Amino acid sequence: MSNISDMMKEGYNMAVSLNLQQKGSKLSSCVREEIQNTERYSYDSIAPTEAQQVSGRNGDTPILTTEFDRRVINLTTWDWGDLIDKTDQLKFLTDPTSAYALNASYALGRAKDKSIITSALGNAYTGSKGETTVPLPDSQKIIVDFEENAGVETGLTIAKLRQARQMLDDADVDDDEDQYCIVTAKQVSDLLRTTEVTSEDYNTVKALVDGKINTFMGFTFKRISSSMLPKTDNIREIFCYAKSGLLLATAGDIKTDISVRADKRMATQVYASLSCGASRMDEKKVVSISCAEEPKAEGE
Repeated sequence: MSNISDMMKEGYNMAVSLNLQQKGSKLSSCVREEIQNTERYSYDSIAPTEAQQVSGRNGDTPILTTEFDRRVINLTTWDWGDLIDKTDQLKFLTDPTSAYALNASYALGRAKDKSIITSALGNAYTGSKGETTVPLPDSQKIIVDFEENAGVETGLTIAKLRQARQMLDDADVDDDEDQYCIVTAKQVSDLLRTTEVTSEDYNTVKALVDGKINTFMGFTFKRISSSMLPKTDNIREIFCYAKSGLLLATAGDIKTDISVRADKRMATQVYASLSCGASRMDEKKVVSISCAEEPKAEGE
């Protein structure tokens, strides 16, 4: 027969797992997901090749060179813990919407999203042991004053989104593949102020700002906290990408535990951990966009 401690532990485990799926990571469902059972693992892909036209009879079979591309993911472990004093009411831990379960799930969900964002905008790793870095090239970056008056920094504009759309289309991203734009609320609001907005664009963007729709120009917009996306001075870096361009690997289920700490005056410790890692799989499937959050002219 289970005792109260076992029941509390089971309830807490279920609560953390449930909340992580429902309210945790905002981006994990928007990337390719894999289960990784080792600390380091290599994910290989092959580059496209071109068929050769047959020009005569009984000719030699063409032998093409297939190029391989390897991305290496090293798992990082994130954890969360807190103590509940012995005098606190412990029974609330069986509630799947408890504050402790929510706190843990939110924290671990943000850890997943941080890994995804870092992989999108930072270095990917290749080589047999991941010893070679692959940065996002400048050709995949839209500068802060794109298609504006020289020296003028702007936020997110229709022109920048249109350029990102063209770059992904030119990379032959499958039209049926999900594509996303990761932004903060500020960038969505910026779209309403761009000088290029037509009446049709304005109505669509207004609905996007109001939360009535979440798609525009072929992208599904995902709003995340401004603390999650990198910012240097007044420049925020956001990004658009195709789902297959980013990969998130996790080491299976979240590890959770609830136990009594004799060294903490018999306080109850609640704990959760997750091992995950992420990588950009194809530079041409990711486009970063620099956005000024306080537009200013050169020399100011």
